[in-house]
Amino acid sequence: MTTGFEKYDDIKVLYVEDDKLIRAGIQEMLSREIQNLLVATNGEEGLEIFNSEKPEIVITDIKMPRMDGLEMSRKIKKKSKNTQIIVTSAYSDTSFFIDSIDIGITQYVLKPIRREKLFDAINKSYEIITLQKKVNRQFQTIMKLYQAIEQSKSIIIITDDKLKINYVNPQFLEVTGYSLSEVLDIERKIPFEKVSALGKMENVLKTLQKGKVWKGEYENYKKNGEKYWELGSITPVKNEKGKITSFVNVAEDITELKKITEALKVSENKHRSLIENLGEGIGILDLDYNFTFSNPALEEMFNTKDIVGRNLADFSNKNQYGVFVEKSKIKQSEKKQFDLKIKTDDKSEKTLNITLTPQLDKLGKNIAGFFCIFKDITQLIKLIEQKEEAKKAAEKAYEIIEEKNYALNDLNAKLSKSEEKLSELNKVLVEYIKATGK
Repeated sequence: MTTGFEKYDDIKVLYVEDDKLIRAGIQEMLSREIQNLLVATNGEEGLEIFNSEKPEIVITDIKMPRMDGLEMSRKIKKKSKNTQIIVTSAYSDTSFFIDSIDIGITQYVLKPIRREKLFDAINKSYEIITLQKKVNRQFQTIMKLYQAIEQSKSIIIITDDKLKINYVNPQFLEVTGYSLSEVLDIERKIPFEKVSALGKMENVLKTLQKGKVWKGEYENYKKNGEKYWELGSITPVKNEKGKITSFVNVAEDITELKKITEALKVSENKHRSLIENLGEGIGILDLDYNFTFSNPALEEMFNTKDIVGRNLADFSNKNQYGVFVEKSKIKQSEKKQFDLKIKTDDKSEKTLNITLTPQLDKLGKNIAGFFCIFKDITQLIKLIEQKEEAKKAAEKAYEIIEEKNYALNDLNAKLSKSEEKLSELNKVLVEYIKATGK
């Protein structure tokens, strides 16, 4: 059977009536449409139920024992202004209506109660409650947004469609040094251009006139004339007809970030210059041994200008490449040094000494590549080889000298013997002369 009325499943309704027969009839009628129906027999009992259950709608008779309907309604309204009260009464005296209006009652149903009249009053009350809930939700949302804007560390400015300031948040005041009274004049609105360089930039204004969002970083000025940097945007806000009603400027103070960025650039350029001017070759290899970076010294070693993107295998034979791959299997904290023979694009053969250091990924957990320092030791190896050859030649000469020394010693020994014999002969000759007189 269709009742013609809505189901009220999301609200509580309190019905207060002292007349047993009327209460039973109306309760039966209401319970068909209202799931959460509460019933009281007098004003005092009704107030107790209200305090514990907090119903959104109260339907009450006026004349009741212990506490009448008006007194109960007055106490309910003091505790909850938004509670909807529907009065049912057979009386229509002026004093009753005046008291009802003073209490805040706007819905009346005269006895005998007709179903249509009662549910019309309930429907109106339900619509008011629904509207109140919607307004409360919207208000809560607005308050959350307002609190978020007030507490935001972003600079926020809201203007009207003529770029006259309607609102600034505390962060704006803190960063710029302006006071609230200086930017929000009660009698006249302050132009946006007074507090922001964006208001004077033609490209920004042209973008906003087209109804588009402008984004970028820009230099701005504080109240004392001090320069600072902002990264921000200005967004046109349109109504349901597509007309611009206001603009919202949201910005971040990036002055310190700019300083850090500039310092990093200077440091990067200094290190890059240092690396580029090093006599040693600097190269970075990925896990597949492709060059991802090289300095001029490395390009000169490999006799090529396009080493980045090429693989180390392009410059070494299979065995040499295999040696490199095997020796590159190192742990995160390890560092290895070894020699590698290469052949450059112009067929020159070189020997390079490589210091291999693992590069970790952004999380610092896995090896993502290798930082390599290359030294051309080709000439050094040649010098070492020449030194070895000279050493061997010296050793050979020493052996020859030793052999000649042995021969000279033998000849000296023989000469010594000959001298001894000559001496003996001289002695014999002297004796002979003495003896013969010749």
